[in-house]
Amino acid sequence: MGLGKTVQAISLVASLASRGCARPHIVVAPLSTLLNWQREAEKWAPQRNVGNYSGTTADRKVICKYEFAVGQAKGEKSVPLERRVKCHLILTTYEMVNLGAQDLCKLSYGTMIVDEGHRLKNRASKLFGMLKKFKCEQRVILTGTPLQNNLEELFMLMHFIDPKKFTHNEVETFLEDYENIDTKEQIEELHNMLKPHLLRRMKNDVLGHLPPKKEQIVLVEMSHEQKEVYKALLRENFELLSSKSRGKVSGMRSLLMDLRKCCQHPSLITKNFNT
Repeated sequence: MGLGKTVQAISLVASLASRGCARPHIVVAPLSTLLNWQREAEKWAPQRNVGNYSGTTADRKVICKYEFAVGQAKGEKSVPLERRVKCHLILTTYEMVNLGAQDLCKLSYGTMIVDEGHRLKNRASKLFGMLKKFKCEQRVILTGTPLQNNLEELFMLMHFIDPKKFTHNEVETFLEDYENIDTKEQIEELHNMLKPHLLRRMKNDVLGHLPPKKEQIVLVEMSHEQKEVYKALLRENFELLSSKSRGKVSGMRSLLMDLRKCCQHPSLITKNFNT
């Protein structure tokens, strides 16, 4: 996180557009990051048109009408739709891909960028199957979440990026070849296979002057109000604390959460205690 993946992806799109790539590019991202994508695109590529494909069904129809098919003059019916699209970059979410796939699949894209792309590790997911139907010259996956040594998930991500090299039928062979990676030669072979497709950015590469992390714990005594609420919570749950029943796990979780709220700020507790 925070290593410039968004800016680097936008720079790639802007560079391709400046070199004559007439096709639009698409970014598929979580809804929580979509506005950030739009803000960064307007900042780092202000000369490019950015379209946000989201909203209700009526909103998406308006977007398709005025953004996906503009610039068509008489006698231009033979011009491909993607060459008449006003947007250089189309932003959308995972949910919109499933809802508006019929509209989005009409276009042929230069680059498809999938943010938080580790969600594509499951080949049985609906999102994976839907994005595979999109026509594009290249695919890019952005993720800051490493895989947990799962070779099948790794293979499916590579298959999504380059389906010609990592064909769907070779997944079983891939798993058998690298089931037990216990030699230096096998590790190097796997790294060499993945190296042309990976661009890994580390904090040291981006911020060479970054000082080492220091953690300092400051112990602060609870206020008088916090102490009173804390004691009241314990008195209120005396039976739960003294019980030896195995079914008290959920109750203990709720109590611990209330105690944590009390330590943060006693006003977070909305209960009325019996005094």
